[in-house]
Amino acid sequence: MNEIVAVYEDSEHDYRRETEKALEGAAEEIGAALRLTRRTAGMEAALALEMNRKLPSVHNALLRGEIDHHRAKVLVDSTLHVHPDTARKVVDTILPEAGHLTTGQLRSRIAKLRIDENPADALNRYEWDLDDRRVVVEANPSRREAPMDLSVSPWRPVHLCERGESL
Repeated sequence: MNEIVAVYEDSEHDYRRETEKALEGAAEEIGAALRLTRRTAGMEAALALEMNRKLPSVHNALLRGEIDHHRAKVLVDSTLHVHPDTARKVVDTILPEAGHLTTGQLRSRIAKLRIDENPADALNRYEWDLDDRRVVVEANPSRREAPMDLSVSPWRPVHLCERGESL
């Protein structure tokens, strides 16, 4: 996959100008070769591109068999939103033990390392998440309204529903 993405980056579809075309072309070939759906092939192409451009140490560890595809995906996905330098520091710290951790343990340790590496960014993300909290109420199969907790304290909507108050 990485080789296909690299070819499309260097080909007539200049990645900087035609990102979507390059990624689509790579995804089409990946999908055909591995018999994947268009969506899955696109995700695989994007993963390969991130590894090649931002986290080459993950790509190398994957090639050496130190980590599997699932752990590589966790390493990439868990560092997508941070600065490339921070992502590389976090990955380089966790990579030696990544093959011995479950994907859940890996995700948790990466989150802690991101906070340690850049506390200001972690605080900004936390405050942004607080501002983005909401409660959604949808009908459940019994046709009663049921609150869906999305980043709010679970006790607030439950307490309001028990008292019969509107959300």
